[in-house]
Amino acid sequence: MTSNETEAPDGQLVPIPGFIGYFANRMGEIWTVHRKGKVPTGAGGKFLDMNCALRMKPWRCRQGYLHHTLVDGGPRTRNRKSLHSLIALTFIGPRPSELVVAHLDGNKDNNRPENLNYVTQQENVNHKRVHGTMLCGDRSHMSRLTDEECREMLFFLDEGFSRRQVAEAYGVSLSHVYALRTGRIRRHLTEGVGDQPSAVEAPTIPA
Repeated sequence: MTSNETEAPDGQLVPIPGFIGYFANRMGEIWTVHRKGKVPTGAGGKFLDMNCALRMKPWRCRQGYLHHTLVDGGPRTRNRKSLHSLIALTFIGPRPSELVVAHLDGNKDNNRPENLNYVTQQENVNHKRVHGTMLCGDRSHMSRLTDEECREMLFFLDEGFSRRQVAEAYGVSLSHVYALRTGRIRRHLTEGVGDQPSAVEAPTIPA
């Protein structure tokens, strides 16, 4: 990566490494000279002139991140790439295998390079907690049970029911119950575990 790319003006288009015909700018936008999802023939052809580039419209995944689908003409012709990873690749450099891309201000829509950085997974989690964007409990897209149901599970475990009984009653795995009981998941529920949740009716616990 050259210093010209790093210091490029906001609107200046910089080629995205590894993706011929795609460009990024410091405003967090992706531009392309591709048409109809096809790679232009000839790397030096006039169809790769960035003056003919069009701005691409990103799409949002379930987790709230913006993405683009890029084509490269290789074995995996269509590549789903997060917008922040493309901007970081272009203006920061290749991502080290042990690191992830973090939004420093917690805003997934702010994909300017100065708002991105390569950090460890633990640092990324810490950032999310600081900014309040850490999905946990009922807010998680992976959630199968509500926080209230998990409090009920913890209550009945304290009442002497076995993990297997609670798992069968709530339709989850033994490992899920174990993770809940030991605080590996829903850690925000571990305080006051022995208190019975409000307005709880005892579920049918298998004998």
